[in-house]
Amino acid sequence: MEKHVIARGALAGAIGGLLAFVFGRVMVEPIIGRAIDFEEALGAAEHAAHPGMADEPELIARAVQQNLGLGAGMILFGVAMGALFAVAYCVAAPKLAHWTPRGVALAVAGSLFAGLYAIPYLKYPPNPPVVGDPDTIRERTGAYLLMVAICLALIAAAWVVGLAAVPRFGGYRAVLIGAAIVVAGAVVAFLVLPGTVATPDGFDPDDLYWFRTYSFVAQAILWAGIGLVGGELLHRLTVRRRPTAMPVAA
Repeated sequence: MEKHVIARGALAGAIGGLLAFVFGRVMVEPIIGRAIDFEEALGAAEHAAHPGMADEPELIARAVQQNLGLGAGMILFGVAMGALFAVAYCVAAPKLAHWTPRGVALAVAGSLFAGLYAIPYLKYPPNPPVVGDPDTIRERTGAYLLMVAICLALIAAAWVVGLAAVPRFGGYRAVLIGAAIVVAGAVVAFLVLPGTVATPDGFDPDDLYWFRTYSFVAQAILWAGIGLVGGELLHRLTVRRRPTAMPVAA
């Protein structure tokens, strides 16, 4: 049974990744192109100040990056997230036997979206790939991954505590208790972890704003696809495997 669930989760992730790629190709890639132009302008100014500097060769053509590279990356990422969604679904579904498969799928996908992207986004909103100090990329990546790990742990704790609180406090109060755990833990993480890195002077703030907005929308499309498509596929799997009622003799 678990293999069938994971296969359907991976398929839902591939579909969500494809939808996110289409959106990102249309809306995000033009901003990345302008960010590359900004970096090249800074590089030209630095070369003018230091004529002896050597140019770094372009390893992969820009057309390949924005089409094949972005598309393959988003679809493969979607497959991986769909498999993770399926594993979480297998853990949550037995504890929510009174829920429909569609409802469990949407709850699981929404929780993973919040833990993997939405809450870390509030602390570390993304920058275009070429914008930022390359000397600090290791520290920035480490802080971001630590934030993601903390948020996932908070989401898992909220689920465990919330499910345990349902028999005593009811579903509505259990949801509030789980949400309070996530909010309190996220606030502490926001205060403890280092702050964001400022973008270079001269980069268009409108491009930065829309890059971050469109990046958030692309991830929302990915996880919405996983939740909706995965929920439908898992609903059909459950209905197909449900035993049919035996006919009653007259």
